[in-house]
Amino acid sequence: MKEREAQGFAYEAAGASFELLARRVLGQVPDYFTVERFSVNVGAGVGLRWRSPLGPVRVDVAFPVQSELPDTNSWRLHVLLGPDI
Repeated sequence: MKEREAQGFAYEAAGASFELLARRVLGQVPDYFTVERFSVNVGAGVGLRWRSPLGPVRVDVAFPVQSELPDTNSWRLHVLLGPDI
């Protein structure tokens, strides 16, 4: 497990995450990729959640408040089926 953490894999245990963070700070974990551009999109809206017999269903309606994406002056409908991964 420790070898996989050194390769960049993360696990839910706090000890494994802390060790990987410590190795990163000490420069013992290689950079796997470089972030060249990063943007945040912000929206406001409402949503419904339903635990259906087939799994969770989420329906959200939102309006963009701040976005760098094109065509962001209209309401958007998001329908998601299944659990968050």
